[in-house]
Amino acid sequence: ARFAALSYAAGITLACALGVAGLSTALPRGTAVRFAGRWEARPVAALVAFLGALGLAGVPLWPTFWGEDLVIHAALAGSRALALAISVILAANGYLAVRNFAYAFMGRGERP
Repeated sequence: ARFAALSYAAGITLACALGVAGLSTALPRGTAVRFAGRWEARPVAALVAFLGALGLAGVPLWPTFWGEDLVIHAALAGSRALALAISVILAANGYLAVRNFAYAFMGRGERP
């Protein structure tokens, strides 16, 4: 159980670090525009942030995927309603992580 918890925590920590590193290097100070189009200006930072977003979303082959599976499996032992609630929360988390990435990096961006 400790190995599973440490693996899950390490996956989340790695994904958060990648996301923060990508966003901090790609977005200039004060940029809070939807669909800012930073992918064209900073493709490497965008790729790093994308990997972080996928990690937070719980995409397979990331430790967060197996961690989420273990959390849902443990919740199923208690009650199905709790497992359903956790599943909905984790699905919303994945959607919001990818949506925030899209707001920051996708789009046309500013043209000079």
